[in-house]
Amino acid sequence: MSHDQQVSTIKKRTRDDNDDEMELIAVVSGFIMVAVGACHNRFKHKDMPWIEHERAMKRAYWLDSLMNDRICKEQLRMDRSCFDKLCHVLVAKGGLVTTRNVTVLEIVAFFLHTLAHDLKNRTIGDVFTRSGETVSRQFHTVLKVVMKIGKLYIKQVDSSVTYDGDNKWKWFEGALGALDGTLIKITVRVEDRPRYRDRKGDITTNVLATCDPSLRFNYVLPGWEGSTSDPRILGDALQRPNGLKVPKNKYLLVDLGYSNAQGFLAPYKGSCYHLNLWRGTTPTNYKELFNLRHSSARNTIERAFGLLKKRWAILRKSSFYEKQTQDNKNAASYRNKCIENWDDICTLFGADRDVGDGSEQYDEAADAMEEEMISEGKSSSKDPTVSSSRKRKKDSVADAVNSFADSFREYVQSKMNDTPKPTCQEIYTVVSEVYGISRNQIMRAVKRFMNGNPDEFLMLKELPEDEKLDWVLLCLAE
Repeated sequence: MSHDQQVSTIKKRTRDDNDDEMELIAVVSGFIMVAVGACHNRFKHKDMPWIEHERAMKRAYWLDSLMNDRICKEQLRMDRSCFDKLCHVLVAKGGLVTTRNVTVLEIVAFFLHTLAHDLKNRTIGDVFTRSGETVSRQFHTVLKVVMKIGKLYIKQVDSSVTYDGDNKWKWFEGALGALDGTLIKITVRVEDRPRYRDRKGDITTNVLATCDPSLRFNYVLPGWEGSTSDPRILGDALQRPNGLKVPKNKYLLVDLGYSNAQGFLAPYKGSCYHLNLWRGTTPTNYKELFNLRHSSARNTIERAFGLLKKRWAILRKSSFYEKQTQDNKNAASYRNKCIENWDDICTLFGADRDVGDGSEQYDEAADAMEEEMISEGKSSSKDPTVSSSRKRKKDSVADAVNSFADSFREYVQSKMNDTPKPTCQEIYTVVSEVYGISRNQIMRAVKRFMNGNPDEFLMLKELPEDEKLDWVLLCLAE
């Protein structure tokens, strides 16, 4: 070996030793940083918690401000007398019970405050100086009671009621009200968005509802995907055991999205219909006159939806809570890939993907929530480790050190098991020495061993000379 080759070999070994030393230094530095960080999190100065008296004073001051009707309407979207009546109904008819640390007025107030302003859990906890767990638990308690009393107020209209005295409804003898659907924005996972994407491109859920001329809702069916057509939701509502019922010789006013059928009256097609199209014009034939009167009466359901969304901000924009649906594993290969004409594809085929698995009436939702809470209570009472596990506190330093030790052990083991990747020059030298191999096969084999498993090239080096060509051809054939 010449002097230059010895010098280059010494430099190469020195470079490899330096790399190993730097890698060891990085690992040790990471261990020290994890240990110091864990100690800092454990022994750092903690903020002094609020005195319970000050927290109670803040809550009392906020609740006392609701005595003013103007403030109560701004914060809860109802005056003080209506708020007191609601609390009484929830206790008397819904069976609302609270713990010793919270009052009925308080939990109903932050329930309404959340719906009125679409606030997050942590924001409500800061306003009422309560923990996030307390806010979440009491919110669901009030929600369950509200769903329970829904059947007392959302009733289907009596068939004996007439609206002859109403100027807009006197033209429709036997009409019970109007029926329509509305879209409410929600938050779903990325892979489920095509099912919930409506014709405007928003992620929504389609809610079917009916109301009488007094703007009182008589039937509500939420939960269907935004891509679902209105007639399909109506068919589901009619097929449910406790679904929508239209008495004989009575009907509901519907728009052009529905068809004329028994119990439903739609306007004439091909004629002017919506009220904004009649500004400055008058009907010229009987079809236009009928459509004008039909639109004036059916506009009741549009006004009811508008007032509801204006009062409760949580219905106007996407909620912070995500809707849980099933995964589609077959679409994993298309993730993070650009697909041409994706919007047109969603428009054409999105309606065929809706399943309505989340649609349920208020009584069905109330029963499901009650069964879920009962099952959770039984499971927590039978499992003695639930309460004890909440009291156990883990040592953050020990956890951090153990986690780092496991990671370091796996890293060292992987380094010991890893087969060194050969260089392109080494692969070319070994392959070109195979007896009987052509130039084209040499280039293909070099490309194969550079991008393939290093064990295949190691196998080639260990084989006898008369078997190397067969191994190369076998690897190229795969």
